[in-house]
Amino acid sequence: MREESDTGALNERILEFKSDPDKLRQASEFVDELIQQAKKEAELKQKDKEKSKFVSINVYLCP
Repeated sequence: MREESDTGALNERILEFKSDPDKLRQASEFVDELIQQAKKEAELKQKDKEKSKFVSINVYLCP
């Protein structure tokens, strides 16, 4: 029974949030920033991975 009450309260808060354009804008900006940061981190990891492959190949070919 408490779960139904919690769900109702959550749904009410969601509706309030969705009806506030400023909050939606802020949330969208936040999510966009997270996505951009994740892309940057993924690119850096990929570059590091490629560097380590290159170093490994160099070490193997030029002992």
